[in-house]
Amino acid sequence: MQAGEWGELTGYSGRIPSGLLSVPIAHRGLHCGPDAPENSLPAFERAVNLGFPIELDVQLLCDGTVAVFHDSTLDRMTGTPGKLVDLNLKGLANLRVLGTAFCIPTLRQTLELVCGKVPLLIELKTSSAPGPLEQAVCVELAGYSGEFAIQSFNQPTIAWFRQNQPTICRGQLSGGEHGLPGFEEALPDFIGYQFNALPNVEVSAKRDAGTPVLAWTITSQDAAEAVALYADNIIWEGFPAFDPR
Repeated sequence: MQAGEWGELTGYSGRIPSGLLSVPIAHRGLHCGPDAPENSLPAFERAVNLGFPIELDVQLLCDGTVAVFHDSTLDRMTGTPGKLVDLNLKGLANLRVLGTAFCIPTLRQTLELVCGKVPLLIELKTSSAPGPLEQAVCVELAGYSGEFAIQSFNQPTIAWFRQNQPTICRGQLSGGEHGLPGFEEALPDFIGYQFNALPNVEVSAKRDAGTPVLAWTITSQDAAEAVALYADNIIWEGFPAFDPR
């Protein structure tokens, strides 16, 4: 299966970019070990070259820089102890990912690389009261001409975007038996839900009412086929049906 083979959602007229519904979304970029580590510029470049939308994670450094990185700690991806939040831009540039020559990118570098060629799905990694990270992400996205949406597990973050940046497409992440707490306050444009917790009664009801559902994170063709009845697209990684390596 290649980019473009996921079905279009019918009867939906919302604000989510069509590319995030029609083409499977590459989780943390199209990563493949040391040649293209997760959330790295090479992983994003591979996704762009093959036409896949990109899911990525962002966090705030101590100097206000928005970094593209999943973990709160540095050891798994860099072999260096410490917390990402304690770094500034200079410290970030000194680190290398998985023993390679690749740095942890900033959101600005990522936007410059992708340059609107594929849609972006930007997850804000935070459990704090909204404000600094959300504002910094908006600054970086101001004037960006490509398609994008933001998402978060942190319901106050989604509610912040509804109140302060209502034109930005926003998604609520959840999973397990948690359902969709705070849905009515955040009113997300789409739902991202853990694939092996679908179907979920609440999620299905919102989908039936017109809110698209993205299933995360699919790692096999069997899982992709099983979840197709309950989701409008998938976030995937690491199986050859999509990635020719």
